[in-house]
Amino acid sequence: MIIHSAPQYQIYFGDAKDQMFPDEYQNWNNSNILSRLPIQPIAQRLHLGALFFLHQVHGANGMVISPTNIDAVRPLKYDGDFLITQELNVGIGVLTADCLPVIIYDRKKHVIGIAHAGWRGAALGVVIEMINRMKQEYAVSPSDFTIFFGPSAKQCCYQVDSQFEVHFETYPYAQKALLANGNALFFDLPFFIELQLLREGVAQDAIRKEYNSCTICDTRFHSHRRGVRHGDPTIVGRQMTVVTIK
Repeated sequence: MIIHSAPQYQIYFGDAKDQMFPDEYQNWNNSNILSRLPIQPIAQRLHLGALFFLHQVHGANGMVISPTNIDAVRPLKYDGDFLITQELNVGIGVLTADCLPVIIYDRKKHVIGIAHAGWRGAALGVVIEMINRMKQEYAVSPSDFTIFFGPSAKQCCYQVDSQFEVHFETYPYAQKALLANGNALFFDLPFFIELQLLREGVAQDAIRKEYNSCTICDTRFHSHRRGVRHGDPTIVGRQMTVVTIK
């Protein structure tokens, strides 16, 4: 567990100790998740008044948490893969086990966004769609962003099949994120997202990657691919990434 604390915002980067398992949290049916374990101590550390997760579907849609819906949105009920808010002390989060958490903070408009970006979401442009929605709702500019990558599968371990690149045919730069090693092909998911961000106008030095550990080879983290390799992905948990504005 790491908490990145800045004057305007905080980010919680969780690990396998979060003990978040889909069979349990997908059945949560109330709005008050702040009192549940393992949420409660994290909510207290971040001084949260509310916390939201979506039912992630590896797509490119998401939701804005605003004064008009903050009391009505039920955590984990709505399909989507990004959340955006400008509300103080409201946590927005994603749950991952190899997919990349992408956190955006706009320093001028004081807006945050968080996306769940696996390869499917990356191919669909989930981070680009989040940025477009932030522009639409808050007139943000990518030149004002600070961006963090959380833990995810990385090129060192993220082996894909020889036909994988067909999913990225609309991105002429996708080849830069694919590395052949002998007969094996490896995908650099964080680098692909970085290339997308740079083309959206984000500054290179605004992309922070110090929290982007590899979930496959670093056993501090849950990993779906490691679970498949060991024969039982159904018992793989998820780590939380949560961001909030102070």
